Amino acid sequence: MTDVSWPGISPASIVESEFRNLLGAVDFVHEAADALRLTSEHIRLYCDLAEISTTTPSHVIGRHHTKRMVTKVKIREGVLAPAELRYLYENKLMEITHIANLASCSPETVRRLLQRDGVPLRPRPGRLPQRPDITREWLHHEYIERERDMANLARERRVTHYHLTKLARGWGLPIRRPGAQYNAIGHLVLPWTPSPAIRAVTLCRAALDRLRVIVQIPGYTSFAAAARDIYDGRGSALRQRLAYIERTPGFQVIDRSSMPLAPTPRGSDFLREATEIIKLADQAPTLAT
Repeated sequence: MTDVSWPGISPASIVESEFRNLLGAVDFVHEAADALRLTSEHIRLYCDLAEISTTTPSHVIGRHHTKRMVTKVKIREGVLAPAELRYLYENKLMEITHIANLASCSPETVRRLLQRDGVPLRPRPGRLPQRPDITREWLHHEYIERERDMANLARERRVTHYHLTKLARGWGLPIRRPGAQYNAIGHLVLPWTPSPAIRAVTLCRAALDRLRVIVQIPGYTSFAAAARDIYDGRGSALRQRLAYIERTPGFQVIDRSSMPLAPTPRGSDFLREATEIIKLADQAPTLAT
């Protein structure tokens, strides 16, 4: 067929080595197609023509942009933006592999971007010398039993997240997946064992914020009145947050029918314990987040 026009750049004008590099640098075929002003299907045809195998799975070739794909691309662009990338690497002291996981790209891509932006790279982590304050027993107690966050434990002991995770794996401790829930009050030394209700509610990063809100509600004449003082006037949002908190332990903490608002019998114990936890949290050293 000689009368068919090829869209965009001609196959004869494509430099094969540069084309291979382009395919290796993208996650979706449409990204390569946009760069060459071609369609995804023509990218596949050129691969067949030049007998080039692409690292992009064949099942995504020619697919339309899904909402999930667009969201993933936006996340990657945000994480790899120069200012954010520098902040994560220099201020948050995140490892390159961790940043790469957040951006869904390869560690080498993150490394090249840091070098391009003139960010000095830290030496690659070697073997962590033995520390008397970092033992398997300590890590098992803090990470497994108290369900604390690995990143906070690493900052507390002034080591990298990578080193502590590597030690945990070497000691056979199960590693929670990234983004999994952890005990937000695990760093507090409580003179009592938290109740099941408190334990359930504090298994999230925003646990202390939730407790600070809910303990202030009793005494107000209505949710609207409470919201004006403690929730920027958003009465419906305060109701929704309270309902979400109460779903976790499985009982009502605030009696909606009382005037003024008051805790239920089970809610009284919950709020009393929450208040003590907030006091201890305010007295405890602040952990970097």
